[in-house]
Amino acid sequence: MFSGMAIVGGLTGVDWSPLLASTGLLVPLVGWSLVWKAIALWKAARRYHLGWFIILAIVNTAAILEIIYIFLVAKGRDDRSAMVTQTPGAG
Repeated sequence: MFSGMAIVGGLTGVDWSPLLASTGLLVPLVGWSLVWKAIALWKAARRYHLGWFIILAIVNTAAILEIIYIFLVAKGRDDRSAMVTQTPGAG
């Protein structure tokens, strides 16, 4: 019933699958989305942002949410690199 249905640009119930499949945009769009998703998930995991990690893993936004996270939320250094660890017995 809902196969091929998408919410894109505020249009609900529009079947984009024939357009994407016929023009050959499906594979590049999936590749684009997977690359950005992998980067965003990596950054969220490194920063211990569990909420962001779950949202990024579940929601598919054609990389829009992932790009927002990477460039607006996860700006700067990783939290792990800022942490100072001390080994037991070291002075």
